[in-house]
Amino acid sequence: MNNVLRYGILLGLFSIPFIPLIVSSSMFFPFITGKNFTFRIIVEIIFALWLILSLRETLYRPKFSGILAAFSAYVAIIFVADLNSEYVLKSIWSNYERMEGFVTLIHLLAYFVVLGSMFIKRSTWDHFFNLMLIVASGLSTYGLFQLGGFLTINQGGIRVDGTLGNATYFAIYLVFHFFLALMLAIRQKGLEWDGLSRSIITASAVFVPLVMFGFLPQGAEAKEGREIFAWIIPIVALATVGLSFLKRQYLYLFISIFYTLVLYYTATRGAILGLIGGTLLASLLIALFEKEEKSLKRISWGIVGAVSIIVIGFFFVRNTDFVMTSPVLSRFATISLNETKTQARAYVWPMAIQGFKERPILGWGQESFNYVFNKNYNPNMFNHEPWFDRTHNVFLDWLIAGGILGLLGYLSLYVFGLYALWKKSDMAFAERAVLAGLFSAYMFHNFFVFDNLISYLLFVIFLAFLHFDTAKDFSERTSFISGPINNMSNLGLSIMSSVIVVLAVWGVYAINGKAIAANTTLIQAINGGTQSTPADRLKTFQKAINYETFGNQEIREQLIQVAFASSQSTTMSPQDKEAFYQYTKAQYEEMIKQAPNDTRHRIFFGTLLGNHGDYQAGLNQFLEAQKLSPKKQTILFEIARFHLIAGDNDGAINILKDTLALAPSNDDARISLAVAAIYAKQNEFAKQVLMEGFNTTAYSNEQLLRAYFDTKQFDQVLAIWLKRAESNPTSRNYAGVAASYVQLGRKVDARLALEKARDLELDPNIKSQYQKFIDDLVAGKNILQ
Repeated sequence: MNNVLRYGILLGLFSIPFIPLIVSSSMFFPFITGKNFTFRIIVEIIFALWLILSLRETLYRPKFSGILAAFSAYVAIIFVADLNSEYVLKSIWSNYERMEGFVTLIHLLAYFVVLGSMFIKRSTWDHFFNLMLIVASGLSTYGLFQLGGFLTINQGGIRVDGTLGNATYFAIYLVFHFFLALMLAIRQKGLEWDGLSRSIITASAVFVPLVMFGFLPQGAEAKEGREIFAWIIPIVALATVGLSFLKRQYLYLFISIFYTLVLYYTATRGAILGLIGGTLLASLLIALFEKEEKSLKRISWGIVGAVSIIVIGFFFVRNTDFVMTSPVLSRFATISLNETKTQARAYVWPMAIQGFKERPILGWGQESFNYVFNKNYNPNMFNHEPWFDRTHNVFLDWLIAGGILGLLGYLSLYVFGLYALWKKSDMAFAERAVLAGLFSAYMFHNFFVFDNLISYLLFVIFLAFLHFDTAKDFSERTSFISGPINNMSNLGLSIMSSVIVVLAVWGVYAINGKAIAANTTLIQAINGGTQSTPADRLKTFQKAINYETFGNQEIREQLIQVAFASSQSTTMSPQDKEAFYQYTKAQYEEMIKQAPNDTRHRIFFGTLLGNHGDYQAGLNQFLEAQKLSPKKQTILFEIARFHLIAGDNDGAINILKDTLALAPSNDDARISLAVAAIYAKQNEFAKQVLMEGFNTTAYSNEQLLRAYFDTKQFDQVLAIWLKRAESNPTSRNYAGVAASYVQLGRKVDARLALEKARDLELDPNIKSQYQKFIDDLVAGKNILQ
């Protein structure tokens, strides 16, 4: 029985490295949800099996280390913080987009405990690490095929992202495996080549590239690319096989260089700079303090020199055409203090510090930065994303989530990890230096991004490895537990084992089953599927919401988007429109009861009400949103719009004056104020506003153009069309010029403009239409009717 349990747990643990490959295209957020649900289910199963095994076999009971103590304390602190958050449900469960929250954190701790308890031999860790490198090599090969255009880069652009859906996530994944390969390379001296490791790595070197080659596009248009890869893949595979038999170190060094190549094409500056800095730190430590491996010292000095030359050399050539035309190198060439001042982080980080000051001890709970962001919104970031749920700095994220205690808890993982590495571990000095380089690279990377499941997993794996390397037996510290367990009868063990199995089965369904069902149902509702009527689609949304999962917020957000679209539909019946509206309204009333201080919900709900004609109720929601985020211009724009609808022009203008004052460089605010003034017949004030911002009253903008037209200021309409035609001489722009001339009664000028429009038009049908307008104009007909 013990062997069955042990092999079952090991099977689960050895399946974890494959999680980055999972992409669930049938689920909402396919690059996030599939990976996270798989991880949670595996951990729940192996944790239950481990509990049963640990009851039966003392060898696999947890061992004590400072890392385990720090991890446990950290999770406990965050749990207390989450219970005191603005929206406890979201802090505990997160959402489909992130799938973090306390649930993921406790799963990571459970994974750490099982991994640290089950991997009790270094050989087991070696097999596990080799498996990680195999998967990473396959994923890196996938990235090369993305680079070659044979596979889609999921986030668009030129930054490869593998199966992670985000180049930043892929980058830190490669950084971890780069240092892992280096650590294993250093460790090989004097060791025999293990038959199993040789077999699996050699097989992967041949099998993985051949499998990837099968994904290449067919046809003549792809012939050249396929020919290139046709000879590259066998060379790489044969080189890898040859290196594996020649000397194991060479294989690990080879794949570490391979990871670096792919990392470069992620164009992720934080990860690349972190890798450079971590490599430099590890090399310096070895060069200065390694006492036994003299050749390794010389190599390390060479690496230090090479890295220094590359960094200094790049500084001198950063403005050359070669660098500036490179989509990757140009991202590094533009790094400067001025760039950081214009990035969103320059606005978001001070908001996070302000949020910390408001709740310094235990913070706001996980998934709560949006409250801080909205409350302390800086109006000067009007041209950035309107919503931020992360600070794009892991340390600030934990400062917000758990206050100073949460941040200290998180930092204690590094502290105890490094303490174990340097004070407790019996690894060779060079191995420890490489791991120190990894920790420093990860920390540097985390200053500019937020974590995700895969980076969490890799960090926990290395913490568990250090825990294994330094942990002491738990027996003396837990004798009050181990004593009764050791003396338990077979009947007692059977009863406890049965209870654990029942709880595990229930947990898998309660934590994952309903949420997966709701997620896939949501996709059906979004896509419409084969549903023949709007009523069927509404029922699908209702079904998804009725699962009552942590995904309900996102389901409601998708529902309200469909409701917005249905209100403008020309094919839906009034009854179907009303049904969508009433159900969506009820759901958002419930959403606001659950999270009354969430600005986003208020804005969505206010928009829904306004679109349906309930202007006062819509205005009330935006006024509540303004209390929560007093400096967010999009809220003020909508409040002004409601005042205009009610005929309160002066009220709208006063609100828009205040909005513009928040950020005078905000062109949208300036245009909105000028447009409101034009409709209110305050033309001199509108002129003043436009001249202050644009030094002209004929600024090319559709809102402004419409306002001038509606108020019959055709001279201003003409001025805008003339500017457009001058800067972009198209048939459409000259047609606008002609229409403006007609409104002003200048028919000769109108005819000349129409002739230019006709001559510029390429479509023969439209060209003939312009000629008809010219003929009608000459004949004295009104061509504007």
